[in-house]
Amino acid sequence: MLCVVEVMKNDMLATTFAMIVLGMLFLFPGFFVATEDIVPGMRWLSCMMPTRYSLNGSLFSLLSGKELEDPFSSTTVSGDTILKNFFDIPSDYPMWGSWAGLLAYTLLFRMCHYACVKFTVFPYLKSGKISSSSS
Repeated sequence: MLCVVEVMKNDMLATTFAMIVLGMLFLFPGFFVATEDIVPGMRWLSCMMPTRYSLNGSLFSLLSGKELEDPFSSTTVSGDTILKNFFDIPSDYPMWGSWAGLLAYTLLFRMCHYACVKFTVFPYLKSGKISSSSS
């Protein structure tokens, strides 16, 4: 979130923008609302959110090939059935591809963060307006 603070110099705007970004990261990938229930004109946003791929990859790694027992009714259900019926994740889902996409997004985000700090903070360090030591 330092990137947001560096771009938006007003602390209230930076906080508001950060909350909007966090809300989008959790709303559109399917955490709170299923992607099928999102308005069709905004459903494409789900494909752009990295948390969608981490959610699907995590669900697949946790539930695929497992048998789960309901303690109240003593019935068992397959994890693959849960993945298919509730999350619409196929049994041949590329779990490692999801994690690779998330890693690529993280690296891109870090590079943008570095560039933002380099162009907003480092010029002040070079000009001597901000001391780089904590004296």
